[in-house]
Amino acid sequence: MKEIFIGPFRYTFLILLGLTFTTPSWSAGAVGQTVDRKPNVNNEKRNPGLTSKSVNKDSRPTPDGAAVFKQLPIEIQGKIIAEVNEYSRTCGTDLLPYFYDCECAREEYISRRTLAGPDASGPSIYREAKNSCVNSKAIAEHEETKCLQQYKMQLKDYESYCKCFSETYARKFVAFPRLSFETMGMFHKDSFNECNYRSYLK
Repeated sequence: MKEIFIGPFRYTFLILLGLTFTTPSWSAGAVGQTVDRKPNVNNEKRNPGLTSKSVNKDSRPTPDGAAVFKQLPIEIQGKIIAEVNEYSRTCGTDLLPYFYDCECAREEYISRRTLAGPDASGPSIYREAKNSCVNSKAIAEHEETKCLQQYKMQLKDYESYCKCFSETYARKFVAFPRLSFETMGMFHKDSFNECNYRSYLK
């Protein structure tokens, strides 16, 4: 294992069974680690039926951000924790709080921020971390409840329609997790059409 300097970063270069990766170090005490990563299935465990978008297709070992974080100096760990506390302050209280798993987003931020190095953009990393932690199960449940209340008296077999609508809506948000009135309206319209709303009219 040796260290090289490129620009402002010190890189730890680790050779394991002939396989290599580099990860920017926060200090001399931060040592890169490797794990044989399987596809990222955290979201599937949290949200049954969800297909993860962040599958690692590269068979090489990849850095384990959580393990590297534990080896950072205490003051650097504190800096990262302070950052995520600030960025996650509004998670769960924003436009629609059930859209994201806030604890998942915290964990993802800590791992990603550690591996990104000291000069990375915290807000950008938190946005990516949050978007990787969409709570699809809660989204579908919320949309189904609203749909059932709204269409109970208007549609035949309204339960089947609402099931289709809510699952379609949640799937679309997972594929494009941008929380805005524009995207939400687009997902509603697409789900409405894909589930053939007019065929359920009495």
